[in-house]
Amino acid sequence: MSRYFIPMTINMSDRRRHERRQIDLPILAVLESGVRRLNATLVNVSQSGAMLKFGEETELPESFYLLIPQHRLQPCTIVWRESNLAGVSYTS
Repeated sequence: MSRYFIPMTINMSDRRRHERRQIDLPILAVLESGVRRLNATLVNVSQSGAMLKFGEETELPESFYLLIPQHRLQPCTIVWRESNLAGVSYTS
């Protein structure tokens, strides 16, 4: 289990500020200043964050970048984590 595991004990949708849009898009999580990259799938997105799905449970740092096709490199921070899923908040 990741050191950033945050149990989902409350309904996460109750905390959302922006509506999320379902999507199924392959992306890269860019870690350690670009030294390490992990394949992931963008499951849903909103103006302020996203849900990512990884092929397997993997350890992630608190902050990293998303490389989304045809978009800029997006910095983000983990908000919650469960198994191979992670919710992230976009940072500037």
